[in-house]
Amino acid sequence: MYLTVQEVINTLQHYISFDEEIKEKELLITTNDKSIGGRAYVTIQDIYQGFDWEHGQIRIETNMPIVKKYNSRDIEKPKWMFTEEISNKKYVVCSACESRIGKKDEYCKHCGQKLNNELMDMDYSL
Repeated sequence: MYLTVQEVINTLQHYISFDEEIKEKELLITTNDKSIGGRAYVTIQDIYQGFDWEHGQIRIETNMPIVKKYNSRDIEKPKWMFTEEISNKKYVVCSACESRIGKKDEYCKHCGQKLNNELMDMDYSL
């Protein structure tokens, strides 16, 4: 089964009728990736009408791949350290989904990836 554009609009209008502030909330797409706590998700980057081969379709583009390879809580992965160019501030990201995490996190709170204590300093800055 699938939803039509009109069904999506109707559903969103239904939720808005109960909570006007929900219009400002981020729209999330739940993934099947393992996760600790809340379900794993990706966010929507863009919605647009298809063209050429996709003419007549409405396309939703996510901020990261929905299918993530090799995410398993049984296989540990290292954490990555990035440095911001302007502020020189360092932060840690999950090597599986590249979301910000805590330096001591054992699991990624975004994708559920099991993480080891190895901290890889990446060569490039963001």
